[in-house]
Amino acid sequence: MKKYLLTMALVGTFAAGFSGAVSAADLPVKAPSPVYKAQPAPAYNWTGFYVGGNVGAAWTQNDWYDTFSHTDISKDRATGFAGGLQIGYDWQFAPAWVVGIRGMFDWTSARTDVGQDVQCTNCNLVDHAKLKSFQTLTGRLGYLAQPNLMIYAKGGVAWAQDRYSQTEGAPLWQASSTRTGYDVGGGFEWMFAPNWSAFVEYDYANFGNVTYDTDTKITQNLQTVLIGVNYRFGGR
Repeated sequence: MKKYLLTMALVGTFAAGFSGAVSAADLPVKAPSPVYKAQPAPAYNWTGFYVGGNVGAAWTQNDWYDTFSHTDISKDRATGFAGGLQIGYDWQFAPAWVVGIRGMFDWTSARTDVGQDVQCTNCNLVDHAKLKSFQTLTGRLGYLAQPNLMIYAKGGVAWAQDRYSQTEGAPLWQASSTRTGYDVGGGFEWMFAPNWSAFVEYDYANFGNVTYDTDTKITQNLQTVLIGVNYRFGGR
């Protein structure tokens, strides 16, 4: 009798386990929840304000013309050191395009002293020109050849602070003025570290002509090659 009862208990336990397994197999399997990954931020971000400094060289040319005698007086060409500061803002409006605005202020050592014999013979008449400083306010459009390397073109307005004079042993006249013209140029800028970039650029500025001392007309242009470093409030 005991063997019978033990056998029946084992059979009941097996049947209950088998029934539970079949019921579990019939249940629908819940699909795994999808896993969403955040898209990584761009490795380099050009949008934001920046400040920096620059150094380089400046080439200026002043063409002197006598409006009374309608005669070319002299062509003064000078090379000097240039250095200064810049501030700007860039906006990366597409994966490979950047637009911005930049203001620059530079001092320079370019000056010339050229003799001429238009008004007299062997009288030591000398033309003097000095470019003391220049500024530019330009817009620029850049293309990202690589995420951290921008090729850009720029254009806008330029100002130059000049001092002109003529001497004939003693000073004849002198004048200081701020001249306004246009500036065009282009260059490369490389973001070499988080929040830091370096650039090299060429600019050409033309300031038209201005008449001094009633009959001396001076036409001026300026070329510069500058290298600089910017600190960017944004970056990577």
